[in-house]
Amino acid sequence: MKPEARGSYSIGAVQRCLHLLRLFGQAPDGLRAAEVVKLSGLPTSTVYRFLANLESAGFLTLSNTGVYYLDIAAFSLGQAALSQLNI
Repeated sequence: MKPEARGSYSIGAVQRCLHLLRLFGQAPDGLRAAEVVKLSGLPTSTVYRFLANLESAGFLTLSNTGVYYLDIAAFSLGQAALSQLNI
């Protein structure tokens, strides 16, 4: 597939959600929803919808203190990526 053809398949919502996952990858102490809003620049309602979807899919978990952390689905995906690297 040509690079310019791939660009036409970009889905904004997916790109924004992946951006949020990258933010969590850089935050070993997790993030509160308000921090995600500030770091991402996305509207609060959008962030809450993405966080809820990522949590229900097992990519994030919400602690009793209101902090979101990467969860097992993110770990599993990372492990699968490592196993596919040709180092």
